[in-house]
Amino acid sequence: MKELVERISLKAAKTLRENFGKEGIDEVIGYHGSDSTRIIDKISEDFIIKEFLENGIKATFVSEESGAIEKGEDYVILIDPLDGSTNFISGVPWSSVSIAVYERGNGFLESVTGAVVNVFTGEIYSYDARLAYINGRPVKRPDRFRNVILLYFNRGVIDYVSKFVKSLDREYKFRSYGSASLDMIQVCTGRAALYADVRGKLRNIDIAASSNFCKRLGIVPIDVNGRPLDHIGINDVYEVKEVIISPHYELLSTFLQSVPKASP
Repeated sequence: MKELVERISLKAAKTLRENFGKEGIDEVIGYHGSDSTRIIDKISEDFIIKEFLENGIKATFVSEESGAIEKGEDYVILIDPLDGSTNFISGVPWSSVSIAVYERGNGFLESVTGAVVNVFTGEIYSYDARLAYINGRPVKRPDRFRNVILLYFNRGVIDYVSKFVKSLDREYKFRSYGSASLDMIQVCTGRAALYADVRGKLRNIDIAASSNFCKRLGIVPIDVNGRPLDHIGINDVYEVKEVIISPHYELLSTFLQSVPKASP
């Protein structure tokens, strides 16, 4: 299954590149919460589901664009056909395809395999039941991390974020790249020290594959209460209020102490 997911993810990324710059692909055809669905999102979603079905995979497909699509009972497959669609439309080379495959009854952090592909570079981050891979090669948790913090927040928490920044004991560079899955992987591969999104805008499909990739490296995403995100559902599209991930205990603790705790 891992090889099939990798192949479909790479082909979907290639399809997106082939459609890049074409007239009309940015047309909005629907809305879900505060986000919109564009033609290019639907092209990628349809392609991915078609590929799975043609390979005999019977599953419930859960996608940002269409919600839960019942096509069998063997698996639940969470799909983000284009994470970072604004970047893609704008020509910013930071967007991805994400696919996470679950056996029925598994929890959010128990995906059996999955992949995240950088659309523009073709770099693929995948995993199986035990290991994480970059471009097909097994990788281990890095022992060094760059002093970059990837932070997403809104006006309602700006005071808390300011408190966090002021409490840091060293200089960090702050960035917001615009693709949750790739951003999280930046942390788990040593290219950033912390990722936090406390806007309440993310959904399970945005971070399913990246969360499980990171877990294989021993770095687990949590909420503002410090709980691992294993309570998130997978049978439909669900909101994720906050996502925080870092390998650094002190940095993570500093952030959690700065932001208010959520109601259980």
